[in-house]
Amino acid sequence: MRKFSLFTLLASMLLAVGCESEMLDQEIKKPVFKDGQASITIMGDSMITTRSTNGRVEFSGGYATGAGLYDGKADAVVEAVPYSGYQLVSFTGGPIGGNSSQFSGASQYGFNVNNQDWRFSVSFKKEYTIAVSADTGGSVSGGGTVLEGENCTVNASANSGYSFEGWYEGNTKVSSSASYTFAVSSNRTFCFYLT
Repeated sequence: MRKFSLFTLLASMLLAVGCESEMLDQEIKKPVFKDGQASITIMGDSMITTRSTNGRVEFSGGYATGAGLYDGKADAVVEAVPYSGYQLVSFTGGPIGGNSSQFSGASQYGFNVNNQDWRFSVSFKKEYTIAVSADTGGSVSGGGTVLEGENCTVNASANSGYSFEGWYEGNTKVSSSASYTFAVSSNRTFCFYLT
């Protein structure tokens, strides 16, 4: 009888520890919020820090505000702001489990959280300057402010009596074609020469 009672007690303890461990794992994977609360999460490339006191999330190219816990019936405003030298490329979001791009095309959205958790995604890109100039006897087009990773095309046109010789960056010839396309990763300055 004692062996049976001891065995029953031991089995009950193991079962209780196992259930407690499983509940702990669930809480780690999905935090449990108080009844009537909803969360707003803002994610993106190159996230640096999140300030829980004011819901500001820092990224390498800008910041977003409005992240955090809300009363389930509260109105919320989320906003994405690029730093100087960067552009906001996209800012989209929606309720988790719903339309993930319910909001898109703007830098700020206001809405009622409506007892739902929300997720937003933000993307900033660095701006670069592509400068172009022409030799006497021709004209250029293209260049300007271009975002990192985008393709840029510069075009040269020679006047009558001139022939296009090439695009140069400093003393280095980069293209023999009058139309030169490249992926942007830095500020660049080009000049084309004629013969």
